[in-house]
Amino acid sequence: MTRDAERQPEDLELEAMAAISRALGSLREEDPPAVERVLRWAYDRYGPAGPERRELAEAEPGRPREPTGGASAVAPMGPQDVHELLEAVQPADTQERILAAAYWYQVVEEQPVLAALQLNAVLRNAGHGVANITRAVNPLISARPQLMLQVRKHGTSRQARKEYKLTREGIARVRGLIEERQQRTS
Repeated sequence: MTRDAERQPEDLELEAMAAISRALGSLREEDPPAVERVLRWAYDRYGPAGPERRELAEAEPGRPREPTGGASAVAPMGPQDVHELLEAVQPADTQERILAAAYWYQVVEEQPVLAALQLNAVLRNAGHGVANITRAVNPLISARPQLMLQVRKHGTSRQARKEYKLTREGIARVRGLIEERQQRTS
């Protein structure tokens, strides 16, 4: 009997997990958003088929996709839309509102970049519109550590459409605000 034939399915599973851990561990240090893309690809390629996959694909825009299995499936669901997230964060100022809205689109909705227009639209719909979103985002860009990045500018004028992205620090700040507010209400 060959060595491969002697291996049990559990051994193959452990080897696969170890390989994934090695690959994603080094990738996380170099390019954290790439980890999410790789995981999404792996799930699309090797994840469940049938009704569960269809339910995930048909998830309503603006609402998080609910997990179908694994440890995260038993975790309590967070806010169901951007307005509930804003309520959970209870932003103290315009910059915190922008961070929370950006978090929703970048982390929950998995949008790689955020249009300034999109951020201001959701804030306006929540009753917190910003007269000049670019000016309001600038302190987040110039903060140290940097909380947001401008990743693209469409056009050459000062009024050109701009796109932004949260940094790891920006994401951590919003998560910290959520935890802080949850502890205060507990």
